[in-house]
Amino acid sequence: MLYLPEDTIICQGQNGANFFFIAKGDCEVWVKDHVKNNQFVKQLIQGEYFGEIALLNSCQRTATVKSTNYCTMASVDKIIFYDLCNSFSDIFIKMKQKAVSTYHD
Repeated sequence: MLYLPEDTIICQGQNGANFFFIAKGDCEVWVKDHVKNNQFVKQLIQGEYFGEIALLNSCQRTATVKSTNYCTMASVDKIIFYDLCNSFSDIFIKMKQKAVSTYHD
């Protein structure tokens, strides 16, 4: 998939349906604070992924991700994501650990 600069790829609060890999480009992660102000969290670059937290925890999206330039991405829907997690349990465990550490740093 191709995203243009400043495209919103996922929105905080929406149901998670896909997991994304950044092939080219970069994105920004934003989270609304307790008074609904958007706070910049981090920059995602080529080779990184996002969208896993909603799928791993069966919850709504925990952040908004926007492209900062032209981005090429791959995505898998949640059924394929779960199949991959079942087939590669070691990767699933590492992803889960990374997701937990992200919220405790």
